[in-house]
Amino acid sequence: MRINKKQITDSFYNLSLSTTNKFWGFLSLIASINDKIEPNRTYEIDSSKIMQYLHDRFSLINSDKSFIGNKVFVKFSMNWLNSINVLLLKKKPNILDCALFYCKDFNYSVNQISVEEVVNVFIEENNINLNNLASYFDFEYNKEAIITEDYNNSDLISEIEEKLKIKYNLSNHLSLESPFFIQSKPSELKRAPFIQTLYSGDRIKELLLLSDTDLEILYPLSSGSQQTVTNYEDLYKDWLVKLFNKKNGTTSSYLLSLKYISNILKQNLYLVSDIKKLNELLKEIKETQRIVGSKFYIQEATSYSTNGFLSAALSSYITFLEQVFTEKLKSSNTIYYGAPGTGKSYKVDQIIKGLDPHYYERITFHPEFDNASFVGGYKPFSEEKKKEGENGDEKENVISYQFVPQTFASIYSRAWNDLGSDYYLVIEEINRGNCAEIFGEIFQLLDRGSDYTVTPSRELKAHLVSEFGEKGELHDGIVKGLKLPNNLHILATMNTSDQSLFPMDSAFKRRWEWEYVPICYDPQDEDGKVNASYSYEIDLGDGQRYSWIDFIAKINNNHIKDNLSLGMDKCIGNYFVKPNDGNSITLKPFINKVIFYLWNDVFKDEDNKVFEDNGSYEEFFPISTKGLTKVKELFGRIGLSPKIDSLIAEENEAIQQVAEEPKHYGK
Repeated sequence: MRINKKQITDSFYNLSLSTTNKFWGFLSLIASINDKIEPNRTYEIDSSKIMQYLHDRFSLINSDKSFIGNKVFVKFSMNWLNSINVLLLKKKPNILDCALFYCKDFNYSVNQISVEEVVNVFIEENNINLNNLASYFDFEYNKEAIITEDYNNSDLISEIEEKLKIKYNLSNHLSLESPFFIQSKPSELKRAPFIQTLYSGDRIKELLLLSDTDLEILYPLSSGSQQTVTNYEDLYKDWLVKLFNKKNGTTSSYLLSLKYISNILKQNLYLVSDIKKLNELLKEIKETQRIVGSKFYIQEATSYSTNGFLSAALSSYITFLEQVFTEKLKSSNTIYYGAPGTGKSYKVDQIIKGLDPHYYERITFHPEFDNASFVGGYKPFSEEKKKEGENGDEKENVISYQFVPQTFASIYSRAWNDLGSDYYLVIEEINRGNCAEIFGEIFQLLDRGSDYTVTPSRELKAHLVSEFGEKGELHDGIVKGLKLPNNLHILATMNTSDQSLFPMDSAFKRRWEWEYVPICYDPQDEDGKVNASYSYEIDLGDGQRYSWIDFIAKINNNHIKDNLSLGMDKCIGNYFVKPNDGNSITLKPFINKVIFYLWNDVFKDEDNKVFEDNGSYEEFFPISTKGLTKVKELFGRIGLSPKIDSLIAEENEAIQQVAEEPKHYGK
């Protein structure tokens, strides 16, 4: 017996108003991937699974036919979850309608079945919870039991005709869009409207890329990323020679084997650095290589029998990659420090510039930041649940607690699961937080040169085990405790003028590389790049302009650095204040930011020649009148002249030099 035809027909009608054919094509992909979807990762799917899924849903031909497919490859965009509503749905579909239609051909041996049973089958078999898709469905539905009955597909067709007010056109295949009965078989992926519509069009790329060719070859990484793909062939050859020597038959046989597998898979294995993916391939090879004549059997290789040769070759390549990633020597913990406004954050920006956000996390420390905010911890969640009441179903808010991973836990698991790519944890203003409290036990892991591991909390371990998939507790990122992978780089910025906020102890400091970001007074910096701030001007609004570089040079070199109680920490950096328009810094932000900083943070308790004796910051207001006057007076005291006056002085000096040059007369 099947779910009664009226409910199937009603669900079909409702779905025609809320979903599209390509939404169900999308679900067939999700159902065929028994894993949590990760953006920008290439998934390989046996198309026979997709064909069977669509045939069972949309074909009215009773058949036990099994399908033979090929490999298809799919990548989901970084914004794939947010694209579903826009690209695939007309409105939010009811989860019960989806479940009824999904189970329309299921055979039941009882007269009635529970609604929850049908809904749960749909959720589980389509990996809804696994992939955070539950929010795209309406969960308001009748809880009454579903009645089953015996009928054939002709009866169902008549019911659909009447419900949709359409005429049957002799086709035995359904469509959720007009004309509702189609000639193409749902299993014809390039012809039927379920998968074909996911192959082409610019908009669909906002959701996914689908191809018959391995997308790791076509699009190794997202177009916005500057990650590079390394060809490990030469390195692997050298590694084998050192291991076996060049004349050893194993070396040549291993190379021949990997070439053979690459040809069969139409994919260069030396461009694949995803160890998880290679281990999955190794498992498949172990299961199939024993069959003489199978695609993984290679007669030319004589060093091993057909029972072990190919798996041994691939296993050696995986071992080689693991050693490469382990032996990468990089300055993985770096703090960029210097005076305020020197461009420390800009320095970090240049490192992660163009990277997909998947490859980095960026946070800012502050006094209230703690270990739970950095690593993760339990948090309360309010969930709306139904309960039975006097007036039928009622709703109540139920508070529950669950472990919520934060920045460190998130980037840690992503880096371990993708050792072939570089990941970055960026910490702004690292000294504005209590580093000892925030890092906690993670502090020991910063010593990259040691074999230290740290035992994680029970809840963090449980979270990581779930993130690491099949290996679980045996994964290298958790088996002996926490250990930072070499592809995870921690970059931090520190404003030296604030270093007294939360002092760092020497044990913490020695675990970092320190890179000073100096103030640049020249048109180009030490790397030969243009110093944009060199052309900044202070525009007082009365026609006079002053050089920003000349201003900070005079303040820093003549009034701050020579004061023993101030020094470099209190200097003003190139980008302490940004121009309002073009290269002009107007009077208002100059007084509110620069003058205020000099008054309140630098010279407040110091003898100085920048501010008048017994003066006050309030004397700079109103800005347009008193402020203008006070700033000009301050410029006069530090010896800063308007740019026009400076230009005239330079011209006069040049004229004077010409006038004083000795004159030479011909004979």
